[in-house]
Amino acid sequence: MQDRNYLQRFCIRTIDNQPGPGGERLSLAHRQGPGESVRSRILGKESDLVSNHTLGLFRHFLARFSPQIGISDFDIHGSLLTLHILQWYRSPTLTPLIAIFVVLFGLALGSFLNVCISRLPRHESIVRPRSRCPRCGAPIGSLDNIPILSWIFLRSRCRACRQPIAWRYPAVEFATAALFLLSFLCFGLSFKGAGMDALCFLLLGLAAMDAETMRLPDAFTLPGVLFGFVYAALRPEDTLRDHLWNAAASILWAIGAALFLLLIRWLYSLVRHQEGLGMGDVKLIAMIAAWLGPLPTGLTLLLGALATALFGILAVALSRGKRPFLTTRLPLGSFLCAAAIYTIFAGDPILRWYLHFYGITY
Repeated sequence: MQDRNYLQRFCIRTIDNQPGPGGERLSLAHRQGPGESVRSRILGKESDLVSNHTLGLFRHFLARFSPQIGISDFDIHGSLLTLHILQWYRSPTLTPLIAIFVVLFGLALGSFLNVCISRLPRHESIVRPRSRCPRCGAPIGSLDNIPILSWIFLRSRCRACRQPIAWRYPAVEFATAALFLLSFLCFGLSFKGAGMDALCFLLLGLAAMDAETMRLPDAFTLPGVLFGFVYAALRPEDTLRDHLWNAAASILWAIGAALFLLLIRWLYSLVRHQEGLGMGDVKLIAMIAAWLGPLPTGLTLLLGALATALFGILAVALSRGKRPFLTTRLPLGSFLCAAAIYTIFAGDPILRWYLHFYGITY
C-alpha cells in the first residue's frame, strides 16, 4: 500500500507541473475536495493536458525505480493508461469529434424521451407499439423519425393526416442534446459527466410531463431515486467504506428532503383543508436530493418555489381576475426540475457566495 501511494503521489506531482490554460501552474494536491480520491483527481476536470514530456518522465521513473520499490505490473500499466487517456481525450483535434458524438447521442435519447413523455402519463408501454401519430395513429417511418430534421422537412405536419406535430418534439430533442453537450463541456468524459447526463434526462422528461399533464410518473421518479443511490455509491473513492458512506448519505438526504416536503404538504392541508402539494413532487425532491446532496437541493427548492410563485402571479395577472390566485394549479415539478438543472451547472458559485458570509468554504 505504501508503494502504491508513492506511485500515486508521483502521478500527482508530475501532472501538477503541467501549465494550465493561461500558463499558470495547477496544483491538484491543493485542489482536493472532501472525499475526493487520487484517481478522481488524476482523471478530473482540473488535470489539463498531459504532455509527451510527462509520459517520458513517467516511463523513465518506472523503468528506473519500479524494481526497487516493488510496484506491480498492474499498477504500472494502469497508471500509464491513465496518463495516456488524459492525453488522448483532451487532444484539441479530438474534442470537437467527441462533442459531435455527444450531441448525436443526446438527439437520439431526446427522441426516446419524447416517447416516454407521451406514453408514461397514460400508463402506456414505451416499447410497443412503434412510434405513431398521436392524431391518426399511422406508424411513423424511419425517415420521418430523425430527430429535429424530420420535423423540419415535414413542415411540422404528419405525413399521413397532415395534422400539426407539436413543437414539443423537436424542443425536447434539442434540449437533451444541448444539456448533454453542456455536461461534456463542464465535466468532460468523467463519471460525474455521465451521471449528470442521466439526471438531466430524467429532469427534462419530468418537467415536460408535469407541464403537459400535471403528473410526475413513478416510472421516472422512483427509478430516479434508486439511480441516485447507485450514483452516490459508485463515485470514485479510495475505500469501500467511503463508497458505503456516500450511499448512506444519499439515502439520508433523500429521506430528509421528502420528509420536509411532506411536512409542508401536511401544514397546507391543515390550514386550507385541501391538498396543495402532490406526492409526485415529494418523490421528485427525494430524487434530486439523492443525486445532488443537501445544499444543491436546498438551492433547487428555493429557486423552484420562487419561479413557481412568480409564474403564478403573472398567470393570475394576465387572466384579469378570471383565475383565482389561491386555487390556480401550477406545475411545481416543472419548476423544480428547471431549478435542479440550473443548480447542476451554475449552482456552485451561488452556494459559495452565500456560504462565505458564514465563513464556510464550499
